[in-house]
Amino acid sequence: MPLNFLLFSGQKKRRPDRPEKQKKIILIKNKKIPYTLKRSYRARHLSISINSAGKISATLPNSISLSKLEGFMQSRSNWIQRTVSRVTRTPPSLLEQGTRDQFLKSKSVARRLVLAKIRHFNKYYQFQINRVFIRDQKSRWGSCSAKKNLNFNWRVVFLGQKHLDYLIVHELCHLEQLNHSPKFWQLVAKTIPQFKQTRKEMRQL
Repeated sequence: MPLNFLLFSGQKKRRPDRPEKQKKIILIKNKKIPYTLKRSYRARHLSISINSAGKISATLPNSISLSKLEGFMQSRSNWIQRTVSRVTRTPPSLLEQGTRDQFLKSKSVARRLVLAKIRHFNKYYQFQINRVFIRDQKSRWGSCSAKKNLNFNWRVVFLGQKHLDYLIVHELCHLEQLNHSPKFWQLVAKTIPQFKQTRKEMRQL
């Protein structure tokens, strides 16, 4: 039989084991989304995957058209955008890092750092301080109360000298000006003249 001849003679055309890959772009909600198309003889169903870098791959059986795949991707557009956003989001800030156990271990180190800086800068300011606390907070580096208590986040141990200096001076100056008025910033500028740039950097930590 001719079919047997082809099979045993090795003349039958073999299907490739590896899927063919192509770079494609699809327009989802007016945004161009790149993805890698993999055409496969073995695949029975079309599928979409997103890796940890946010790169999208779509596997397409040869029996299914590209238009059907892109229609499927459009129907899953919310999931695609949500997943890409989640896996590519920025790493947690310094304020979000660390555990309760690290807080307990680092609290005394943070306190020594803070007190040394307070002594250094308050030689100039000569402000009256009530108490100094080291706390485990997720939303702020420091604060000053109306009772003249200074609070600092234990994660100051992660800060460089420039940022630590700015933080200490910022809270010290609140002892005199419990606001962010021009007078407050004038006080800060007396020892941290480049405070604007440092303040901007602190917001990105």
